[in-house]
Amino acid sequence: MLKSIRSNKKIRNVIIGFVALLLAGYVLVGFGSAPAVAQGDTIAQLGSSRIKLSDVWIQLKRIKSIYAQFDTETVNNIAVNQLISDAILLDGAHQMGLAVSDSELRDFIIRSRTREEGTFISDEDWQLIIKNNYGVQVESFEEYHRSHSLLVAKYRSLFYDGAYVSEKAINEAFTKNSQKVKLEMLTINTFDVKDQVKLEKDADIEKLISENQDQFLSKEMRKMRFVNLKITSEDTIEVTDAEANAFYQENIARFQIKERVQASHILVKAEGRTDEEALALAQKVRTEIEAGLDFAEAAKMYSDDTSNKDRGGDLGSFGRGQMVKPFEDAAFTMADDSLSNPVKTTFGYHLIKKVKQFEASTRPLEEVKASVVTSVRREKSKEMAMNTIKAFHDQLADQDFLVAAEAAKLEVQETPFFDNDQRSFLGNTLKSNFQARDAAFKLEALNDYTEPLTLGQDVVVMQYIADAEPRNLTLVDDSQRVRQLAEAVAASAFIKSELAKIRAQAEKEPTKLLKDLTANRSWIKDNHFKTTTLVDANTVPYELRTPDMDFAKDIYAVDAGSFLPSVETSSDTRFALVRVTEKEAPDMSKLDEERVGIVSTLRSQAAADLISAYMFAKNSDFDPKGEIKATIAESLKRRR
Repeated sequence: MLKSIRSNKKIRNVIIGFVALLLAGYVLVGFGSAPAVAQGDTIAQLGSSRIKLSDVWIQLKRIKSIYAQFDTETVNNIAVNQLISDAILLDGAHQMGLAVSDSELRDFIIRSRTREEGTFISDEDWQLIIKNNYGVQVESFEEYHRSHSLLVAKYRSLFYDGAYVSEKAINEAFTKNSQKVKLEMLTINTFDVKDQVKLEKDADIEKLISENQDQFLSKEMRKMRFVNLKITSEDTIEVTDAEANAFYQENIARFQIKERVQASHILVKAEGRTDEEALALAQKVRTEIEAGLDFAEAAKMYSDDTSNKDRGGDLGSFGRGQMVKPFEDAAFTMADDSLSNPVKTTFGYHLIKKVKQFEASTRPLEEVKASVVTSVRREKSKEMAMNTIKAFHDQLADQDFLVAAEAAKLEVQETPFFDNDQRSFLGNTLKSNFQARDAAFKLEALNDYTEPLTLGQDVVVMQYIADAEPRNLTLVDDSQRVRQLAEAVAASAFIKSELAKIRAQAEKEPTKLLKDLTANRSWIKDNHFKTTTLVDANTVPYELRTPDMDFAKDIYAVDAGSFLPSVETSSDTRFALVRVTEKEAPDMSKLDEERVGIVSTLRSQAAADLISAYMFAKNSDFDPKGEIKATIAESLKRRR
């Protein structure tokens, strides 16, 4: 859909008109009229929706709290896109005359100020939370939600309410999710057979090339010239205390240490024992520890966790979400220096020796100042490099690449010819950088040039200067790539041959498991086999998921006892032999039980598609050249 919208303005207008008609029937009496919008500190406008600096700051703070692990540039890009999306939907809400009532705002505030355990956040704490997290007063925060986020949410909900779901779609979705099969699988990766297909002599590789010439052929090749500047954190870049403190405050999540526990454990598995026997043994071990047996010695004697029993069951320290839930719940609620009763998990029964609990904390600036200063230097270096490269890029509209580079005192380099393959080499500076390769092959004509790119520690602009026809890869000119490719080709051929033999044997002895049929192949390990419970289109094993995979046609259509026709999976380094062992047809009598959930899912999908199309269409009209986006992005930099 989006491809059609991009190329056809008439389609965009039809979509916008359709959305207006669709939503018109869902406007409720009492929504009120669109509120007046004050100019204030407005930095951008999309239709009737204005984006103010205060909006930018609130949105940036929110995005940072969600994506604390991302770098500044990524966070800024997310924030810019979110601001534009919300502004487009806000304009739609204004056009329909929607508004947020006092009671709706009050309900939102009550929900926001209610903790998970049900207690209410006090006025003083609420003011502190808003100031620390968003840098604004409570009144501004609440007004922002009345005039922005709640209004956007209300407009979004109309897309969902207006999404039509046909009976045919409901039946198809139910059928798709209710067709189930059990599978028996043997999956092998090329690295599993590296010892079976060693190519130690160049003559072996040359022979492989001659027998598989079509697999040692490059794709269309290109050559680029480019300028680049390095991003550094050198001591020559001055960082003031104010800059370090500002970075620390804006990235405070990076320096927060989550609550964690230091503990050891003894695991008694139920494998080879009944559940009652496993529990009884765990209780016996606990009694011995209480009677004086050292916990570490008990772990060495009794624990079934071979990964740490020799260390006395030491688990080190861990945070929430790192252990299975019953184990975590016990570990975090126990007293320091205490021993648990047997705790049952999917692994068996655990005795937990809790050493100490460390509460959540924030590392002070003094402790992390060296890394903060390094980060600020890197940001300043990147900003300086990007400003220089952007200024150079702007000159390319009127000047030749080489002339502009000389004027800017930038060194020009050239890549060798390369193709759009992950193994291709772009020279000693760009190496095999996939972003550089992708950007190069998006250029349409000779002398076209890229936007400024951040490629690892380089800021780069590239120009497309030559192309060449695909050529044969050779050991002489493409040694590293050819050797890697030869190993992959040999491994793939070996795996396919072996799987074909196993399949032929399985068809002669259909009652035998694949594992039993491969007992004489020592390079096939237990973890190469998998048997599934009943799976549907949504739970099919990841090894079989490809962009073109149709569960109904490619898997469910295969008779029980038969193999899937192809052994190749979504990766050219992984192959699978898959047999359908059981099939379960949809039970249409259960359709009514699942109808509500199916309709909700389909409406959400339809609404999401419609919102995406609507926002793209509107953005194409509001900001066809990306000028508004650039303005917002620049304001984010100024905020720092």
